[in-house]
Amino acid sequence: FVSGKEENFSGNYRGMVFNYEYTRSGRPMSGRIYYLKASDTTLYVVRFTGLRDSLRSIRNQIDSIARTFKVKV
Repeated sequence: FVSGKEENFSGNYRGMVFNYEYTRSGRPMSGRIYYLKASDTTLYVVRFTGLRDSLRSIRNQIDSIARTFKVKV
């Protein structure tokens, strides 16, 4: 496990995003976790994991999903 940088993030909800890398069965993997604060008492966690190169190539789409994440009531 190797942690990456953390960044501020904003969309429908504000929060933080964390990147990390790891190996599963000898294959290089990576993950991106979004912590999105909806209110003082509610925090949503959106997690994406996959092969390192694949996840890196679709990062814009992943960011878009997290940016537009909203809970329907």
